[in-house]
Amino acid sequence: MAESTPGLTQNLTAFGAALARHLGTRLELFSLESREAGAQWAALALLLGATALCIAIGYLFLCLAAVFLVGTALGGGTAWAWVCGGTGLLHGAGAAFLGRKIRALSARPIFEATMAEFRKDSVWLSQTPEKRN
Repeated sequence: MAESTPGLTQNLTAFGAALARHLGTRLELFSLESREAGAQWAALALLLGATALCIAIGYLFLCLAAVFLVGTALGGGTAWAWVCGGTGLLHGAGAAFLGRKIRALSARPIFEATMAEFRKDSVWLSQTPEKRN
């Protein structure tokens, strides 16, 4: 009587099913991390926009302060010059704060879990078949 070893068709079917399961789990992980990366990029874009706005407003008020200081040098009052200068410095500090937040957010790695899984897969594949199980 013939041995009951699986044939080529059964082996290929089992391999296809295992490959589909493997790719399915990787795609689920990629989908999850893609959503997280999208949220991270959206936050980064909002922070960049807010920083640009703070820089523009700060520049405007520093220019106004310069105009009022020149006016003061010619004999006008100084109250508006100090208010405009302080507001410009405040916006500059806001831009510096947001810039630090941008740097911290952009330094955070994305797709970290996916890459870790690929590294584990690579290590597992590089082992001999006896050590895999």
